Amino acid sequence: MKKMQKGEKVGGKMRFIKFFLLLGLIILAYVAYSASKVIYKKNQIQKEISALEEEAARIEKNNLDLKEKIAYFESRDFQEKEVRDKLSFQNPDENMVIVKPGLSGREKSEVANMAQKNDIEAEDIPIYKKWWSYFFKY
Repeated sequence: MKKMQKGEKVGGKMRFIKFFLLLGLIILAYVAYSASKVIYKKNQIQKEISALEEEAARIEKNNLDLKEKIAYFESRDFQEKEVRDKLSFQNPDENMVIVKPGLSGREKSEVANMAQKNDIEAEDIPIYKKWWSYFFKY
């Protein structure tokens, strides 16, 4: 058997230390990589949670708006307003007034001319002209 010299013992220990140091660095790099993947995934999940919470808040606000509208549509005031507007109903102690828009200056003169023509020449105008003036207001 060979005798080991002092230099060979130190060299063997150095290789052993270098091997474990390299192995430790590899393990440390793997742990860092795994941790970074977990942190990235956690951030992505947190962003998704925030987006879902915002959407839930928006939907909740929309629901409250819809509940307010439903409450208004079910109210007596809305029902009375709709009956008055759409069906022209009124309470017994009320009088309804319908205001028609006024005629413009041109339309007033046309109506006056038609009235004069109708009084004077009602019998002399042919029927096709009467229909023409009725539909086209000449």
